[in-house]
Amino acid sequence: EVTWANRNRLTEDAVLLDWNEPSVTPEAGQTTTIRIYNHETNALITEYADLSGVSHTFDTSDFGAAPSARITVLSARDGFDSIQGHEIVVDLTPFLPPYDLTFEVI
Repeated sequence: EVTWANRNRLTEDAVLLDWNEPSVTPEAGQTTTIRIYNHETNALITEYADLSGVSHTFDTSDFGAAPSARITVLSARDGFDSIQGHEIVVDLTPFLPPYDLTFEVI
């Protein structure tokens, strides 16, 4: 599972929120996109687009047979991805199916 906090560039123009602050009402039309890449080959394995809310649970098949994966979380609006997202690399070799991965993106 990955979790995130929504941000709103229109309402945060005077005061920027810290990464660990609670979620705010997102900008109209804003969604979240999660991409999972094979970390060794940089090949896209899985993409979840147009997500609303503040979390997503992965299925074991989302990682394919990759020994390590790079998970990218970013926001999107009107067909444009945010310039800055968050990435984390997960080493999958110590895990045997079923994977039991839980982490938080802040």
